[in-house]
Amino acid sequence: NIKKLSNMKNIFIYKCIIFLILVFFACKEEANSPLVVGDKPDPITEYTVESLPGGAKIVYKINSEDFLYAKVVYEILPGVKREAKSSLYRNYLTVDGFGKEDKYNVELYAVGKGEVESEPTKIEIETLTPPYITAFNNIKMNVTFGGINVEYKNEDEDNLVFNIIHIDTTNHWKHVYSHYTRFAEGNFTVRGFDTLNIKFGAYVRDRWGNISDTLTATYKPLFESLLDYSKIKAMKLPGEVWQAHTGAPHLIIEKVWNNNTSTSDDCFHTTPNSGMPQHFSFDMGDIVKLSRFKYFQRPSTLWRAGNPKVFELWGSNNPDSNGSWDNWTKIGTFTAIKPSGLPVGTETSEDLELVRAGLDFDIPITTEPYRYYRWNTVETMANVTYISIAELTFWGSVVKL
Repeated sequence: NIKKLSNMKNIFIYKCIIFLILVFFACKEEANSPLVVGDKPDPITEYTVESLPGGAKIVYKINSEDFLYAKVVYEILPGVKREAKSSLYRNYLTVDGFGKEDKYNVELYAVGKGEVESEPTKIEIETLTPPYITAFNNIKMNVTFGGINVEYKNEDEDNLVFNIIHIDTTNHWKHVYSHYTRFAEGNFTVRGFDTLNIKFGAYVRDRWGNISDTLTATYKPLFESLLDYSKIKAMKLPGEVWQAHTGAPHLIIEKVWNNNTSTSDDCFHTTPNSGMPQHFSFDMGDIVKLSRFKYFQRPSTLWRAGNPKVFELWGSNNPDSNGSWDNWTKIGTFTAIKPSGLPVGTETSEDLELVRAGLDFDIPITTEPYRYYRWNTVETMANVTYISIAELTFWGSVVKL
């Protein structure tokens, strides 16, 4: 009897194991199969098309109960396929990336439950001039100190790359710089060239790899050199804010011109609540025609705190010793622009990379030469009433009178 009971127990255990195995595979099969398989949606037959720069907007109407979303499939180049999807809550989708103003064929699908697609609706779209071509047609190159300045307009605010090339000593085109932007307009400068006749070229590329023609011109860059740090002296005139932070008396104004940008304790820092705007003046030691300058922020507070955001530069050859603004000429107003546009306290790697290299600002080429210059901080990064500057570096040429 005991043996019989043991056999019955074993048979029961085996049956349980077999039952569990069957349940497992049944669940697995169910998990791998579509939860819901719907009917094939009706094709989309009601739609309108709006032409866009380099693309089009398709607005459609749905009558099928099985509809989940719409999908459009198209080629921007032979063999280069793209697709765009909409949803149950949006009745339009956009196609883009086309390289020229032309007519193109696209296929529009309604997609239902279980990813079942309708028969395609073939649509002809007509695109407007793509943004990269419009931008190329608005490029202006001008000679400047050490190279060229490029002005651009990006009316569609598309993600574009402006590429600069030049003919090198081997008589071949060589790439020298790429400027990435989605701003509506702006300019940038490419430097590092000798004062020789050099042929430059500029072309535009978009994020889909479309490339414009190349604008070419020959320029002779103007001479510039790094100006002598040792000759620059703070003037410390009445009414100016040149004193160091009362809690950190070692952060003196002379640190602005000591050729050190690596440490936070090697900067100029004024006392909190010392007012805004605030300015200081300095003697270059020679009459100089400035071409550009670099502004380095305090390393520990990049894009934050008292680093100047909006500032002015003024020049004079005969400043009044009483510190007034008489005999001073405004050279320009400059703004430190964070590439990401994120609020104070949040920075991307691109933001930090740019500011650590120093923010580069051009001086208008028509600016007169001066010996004395005045820096006026209008606004700081965090709207505080003190400033911190790690370094100011100037380029240009000494004027012999």
